[in-house]
Amino acid sequence: MVPIPGLDHAGEFLRDFWRRRQTLIGLCWLSIGALFLLGWLLAASSGPSLPDPQSRQFAVDFRDYWLAAQRMAGGASPYNPVLLNGPVGSQGLDIYRYPPVLAFLLIPLSGLDYISAGWIWVGISAAALAAGLCLALRAGGSALNAKALLWTAVAAVWFMPTLDSLWKGNVEGLQVLLIAAALTANAPARASSIVAQAWLKIAPVVALPALLVREGRRGWIWLFATSAILVVPAFLWAPAGWRQLPKVLADISGADTVVASNLAPSSWLVLFTGSDALGAPIRAGLIIAALALAVLSVYLARRPDGWAAALLAGVAASLLLPGTIWLHYLLVLLPFGAYAWPRLSARSRCALIGAGTAISAGIFSSALAFAGAVAFAGVALRALWPPRPAPTNVVLPTSLSAGL
Repeated sequence: MVPIPGLDHAGEFLRDFWRRRQTLIGLCWLSIGALFLLGWLLAASSGPSLPDPQSRQFAVDFRDYWLAAQRMAGGASPYNPVLLNGPVGSQGLDIYRYPPVLAFLLIPLSGLDYISAGWIWVGISAAALAAGLCLALRAGGSALNAKALLWTAVAAVWFMPTLDSLWKGNVEGLQVLLIAAALTANAPARASSIVAQAWLKIAPVVALPALLVREGRRGWIWLFATSAILVVPAFLWAPAGWRQLPKVLADISGADTVVASNLAPSSWLVLFTGSDALGAPIRAGLIIAALALAVLSVYLARRPDGWAAALLAGVAASLLLPGTIWLHYLLVLLPFGAYAWPRLSARSRCALIGAGTAISAGIFSSALAFAGAVAFAGVALRALWPPRPAPTNVVLPTSLSAGL
């Protein structure tokens, strides 16, 4: 190839400029993203709250947790009675969809007004997200220096699921921290975090078989121990909610999931074509894909270096299994990007950034966000896939080798 002096000079100038100004560029991007995120939250929380719930979307999911915690504080079931009257829509107010554990843990916030409690929850979620990403970076082998922390923060504030999760007050911040703990080499923390995820939000239970296969008897011990710590106090406090949980889950699973903001193909393809004919078969295909990922998770968990890939496969399965995939759900992919980053080539890093950008563009196109999530998980899974075991050298007996 014939060198082009002008292009070579420009490329060298840009590389030199990047080396000398990388920190300043990162600080500018971080400041702009953080100010936008904070400004959005302030604007969302400044309007009327519970008396006019349709006027603002600030911590709209946390509002469900808060109302459930208020009911549970009085010893009652956390569930709105409407959940027991048949299938409910995938969107709505005062629709608490999780086991009673989360509502029980939030009882201390139930006595505060909604906006104050919502801001405390935003702070807890942001702190959990930051701690989780730092833990994932360290577990993946990255040095926690100023450069790594700066660009991880930039990625977090510009990743649209971060804004969506903090704005709506969902539980993904805690999930990121628990996923990062599950990526560490500490076996008790790894096991307890996976069990805790399952009790906070049902879908992560698909990662549990991989844990039990990998840890064996110890995994079962940690399963029962962590479950006892989380479940027994909540059960003794308000047993009615646990009796209603199976009915609530059944009603939620039968809900209509075809809405514009649902990232699942079974929703946006139906809306795009205007025909319900594609909905059922595509939904069945997603369930099959989720089950296949769960089986892959168990397979990878058996490999000596396969735990990170097994956990990623399990988390991906937990995203596909429900009928709805909201944008904020995809925040749980971010710690895998941080963990896998040192293992990625320059080309793979560009692919991961491109996939994250496509996810962020999901506010304009559900199909683009879904494709970006698939690409993001694929790039990370390829980097985390355990290497083939090296062939063992067979040492022949001296007499045999002499004869040969």
